[in-house]
Amino acid sequence: MRKPRFYNVPKEEYQKRVKTCKELLEKYEMDALVVYDPDNLRYFAGLNKVGMGVERRWRVGFVIPKDKDPVLIVPYVMEKASAHQVWTDDIRGWAGPPHLNYTQDHEKLCADILKETKAKVVGTELGHTMNTFLSFKEFELIKKHAPHVQFVDGEDLIWDQRMIKSKFEQDIIRELQKKLVRALNNSRKVLREGITEKEYEQAINLEFVKEGLLEGAVSSRMLMSGPHRYDVVIMGATDTKLMKGDTLWIDGGPRYKNYWSDIQRNICIGKPTKKIQRHWDAALSGQLEALAVVKPGNRASDIWDAGQRGVNKIGNFEPPSTRCGHGMGINSHEPPIFHSADILRRLGEKNRELRPGMYITVEVGVKDPTGEVTLMWPEDNLLVTENGCEILTEDLPRELWVVE
Repeated sequence: MRKPRFYNVPKEEYQKRVKTCKELLEKYEMDALVVYDPDNLRYFAGLNKVGMGVERRWRVGFVIPKDKDPVLIVPYVMEKASAHQVWTDDIRGWAGPPHLNYTQDHEKLCADILKETKAKVVGTELGHTMNTFLSFKEFELIKKHAPHVQFVDGEDLIWDQRMIKSKFEQDIIRELQKKLVRALNNSRKVLREGITEKEYEQAINLEFVKEGLLEGAVSSRMLMSGPHRYDVVIMGATDTKLMKGDTLWIDGGPRYKNYWSDIQRNICIGKPTKKIQRHWDAALSGQLEALAVVKPGNRASDIWDAGQRGVNKIGNFEPPSTRCGHGMGINSHEPPIFHSADILRRLGEKNRELRPGMYITVEVGVKDPTGEVTLMWPEDNLLVTENGCEILTEDLPRELWVVE
């Protein structure tokens, strides 16, 4: 196996991922897995697909046969860049000059690879949590060129593997979280009456840059401040000035070495009113109760149930969402998803059991239906451990951030 100059995952990690995938193929009674989703390419092949053009000529695929070595399918223009990133020896280009015998059909190339491996049952990205760049027409062409293959949904296989983070991944995640916590703690120094949402967002971004957190969106959602505008849930920062009596909710997080964070905190300009404080107390009570039940063996719905028990200790409040957390990793929102058992059933989602190595968020909040108080909605990032959990955002104060 050759050594790429700019690999994104070490050789041992790549080999472990391929080996685990092959074991899961055996478990799920599949002969191969085919992925085109950029996140799955990052995970299984170790390839960062920088160009996200939607044209067909940018399609990249990765085939993991159960009994043979993986094959990477890349456009001709990406062959050298891919060879510098991945450990895969078998890289096959397409869409190159015809006189150099390049095929112009990645669909046929994929089908030919499956034929070589004698694959009959092939898992691919058919589930709703997959963001494959492969169009319906292209998938139909692959099927046409591979009449011998039965294509089945590989979503469960993929998440069985990706949900459990390796030591390599956990080390990156811990490093990310330390940088995130330092940056947000430092950003609080600029908070004052009269600062605008955009000015505070810029301060957060600057701290992220200082920490080297440059890969993705940062404080991507800042709730609009000011009474009767608090029901605008997902919106970027505005030029609105934060004045005495205003509350603000920040949500989002940066990506680092391909892994995401997602954090929420609340800010109050001036001493909080009794109503603001009561809403915050309810959210915090729910958050602490939910965090206490994060341990292996409990299920996604247990997190929701615990959070609502904590909220109800303070009073009767409306939740801002039917969800109180989710998994994370190469994508900012991955399984497991924390709803009630009833909602999970209605959505067709699995009520997944927590397992060591899962990287999750817990976010229990309350909503003021009158619109006078912003969503009070703390969020923490955790790793599930053998005996419970490791709260990675413990050093980011969880109380209401009051700016005197």
